[in-house]
Amino acid sequence: MAQGPGQAIALESLQAPFLDCASPARLAACDAAMSKNFRRGLDRRRRRLDETGSLEFAVIDDPAGFAALLDWTIASKVEWLDRRGLKTPFLRSDHYRAFWLAVHASASGGGRVRGMALRLDGQIIAAKIVVQTPGRLEGFLTTFDPEFSRFSPGQILLRETFAWCAEAGLAYDFRIGDEAYKLDWTSAAARVTNYVLPLSRAGALLHRTRMLRRQACAVKDRLRERIPTGLRRVLKSLLRDDAQPTEA
Repeated sequence: MAQGPGQAIALESLQAPFLDCASPARLAACDAAMSKNFRRGLDRRRRRLDETGSLEFAVIDDPAGFAALLDWTIASKVEWLDRRGLKTPFLRSDHYRAFWLAVHASASGGGRVRGMALRLDGQIIAAKIVVQTPGRLEGFLTTFDPEFSRFSPGQILLRETFAWCAEAGLAYDFRIGDEAYKLDWTSAAARVTNYVLPLSRAGALLHRTRMLRRQACAVKDRLRERIPTGLRRVLKSLLRDDAQPTEA
């Protein structure tokens, strides 16, 4: 069917996973429903991490502490994206940092921004920026120190966050996206549909153009995920070599 001006178009339908961990009993039920292999593996890595030093989970609310945690989180996330060849200019902008600091400073009864940290011997090894609203906690930005990746510090921080939610009477909202790590924790999800409403023929044409571009990017991303990093580097090198002019 043609998509013209004045016609609402379903842009995409996405999963928004969540964990109903709003009490110790509910969290225990979630643990029981989880894959035993996943749970045991995480427990084993947690024990090994404990053996390397003093492990601490902390909720960061004070302005100076939150600013320091935010800076660490943004820098760590940018490094992680750079290693994968992914570019996100907004993360590097001063406006992005200023936004989170401003929201944190304007906490109210309707919602507040908090920082969650996993520390080893006083040093941050994993961090989360979260938004707390009545009845739930939303995870927005999570990262970890790659030096400790073998211990899955991001997953350990998530588990500590769930325990904190259970005591605070909050469900955990993973937000939109069906990334594999979310599905390790829960099979419950809400479905969210985005709509677009073109107001003119030019708007309808622009929408179709954007959709074609999005589909092309999705194909590229799927191919990228299936090709090992080492092989991608080899292919890029070969393509660069092929692009060089040859002498007669």
